[in-house]
Amino acid sequence: PEPECFWVGSPGGVFRLDKGAVVIIPPGSVPDGSCLQGDVFAHPGPDSAGTYPLTFAIDIHLTEGPNGAELTWFSPPLEICMPVTDAIINKADGEGNLRLSWRESMDDSKPWTFLSTLVKKVDGHGEMACSSLSHLTVFTIVEAGIQALPATGFAPGVVTDLDLDWRAVVQIGRASCR
Repeated sequence: PEPECFWVGSPGGVFRLDKGAVVIIPPGSVPDGSCLQGDVFAHPGPDSAGTYPLTFAIDIHLTEGPNGAELTWFSPPLEICMPVTDAIINKADGEGNLRLSWRESMDDSKPWTFLSTLVKKVDGHGEMACSSLSHLTVFTIVEAGIQALPATGFAPGVVTDLDLDWRAVVQIGRASCR
């Protein structure tokens, strides 16, 4: 189904999208009759750099009317906020490690780009990770600096059969101890 269209005018405002994502539009950033929409994607996998999202991703669009041209640049900038919970903060080892991040699409071969992020209370919406920016795209929350292991075939909780001749390994070990 088509995501709900929130009508936005030049006075701006605070708009709550699906899953609690919030877009704060300052006065004068968008023309009257603009349509704000957000498509939600459940927990995406890691990107090409191995960065795992800690929550859902949302693709945010602003158009001139429901079927109009995409608005791509905003001045003054918009503020994008996504809800954070104690569980998300704990996964990141503290709110200082949370980063709102963006990329151009849900293509997992593309890396997430970290944004300068402030965790704060947004009136009527609770604790949120927020960033100001002048364009809209796909957003999620990630843990700064945490990357997946390289693609070696090993994974947590999985037994990987190495098909080794253990006698050769023991021989190498004995030789190195002499």
